[in-house]
Amino acid sequence: MNLSPGNLAADATARAFPKLDEQTRWFAEEVQPHEDGLRHWLRRRFPWLTDIDDLVQESFVRILQARRNGRVGHAKSYLFTTARNAVYDQARRNQVVSIESVAEM
Repeated sequence: MNLSPGNLAADATARAFPKLDEQTRWFAEEVQPHEDGLRHWLRRRFPWLTDIDDLVQESFVRILQARRNGRVGHAKSYLFTTARNAVYDQARRNQVVSIESVAEM
């Protein structure tokens, strides 16, 4: 019997939520515990961000989609990289100038 902290957490989650599917269980054990650290890291690394909550949720959606496609090896690393990429995507979207604005100039 393996009594490592990861196995104990997985066993506790399985007992507490016996009807959860594998994806939900994986998210609860491997991703969600890093939420506070991710928020802190985003605030420190990107102090100009106005809505951390949206970025965290976007990161969660992206990592769940990647997991379904089998592309997630190490959840914490993937989560933080995904969040960073979501910040860059948001910054690029904010820099786009509409054609109407250019025409008015």
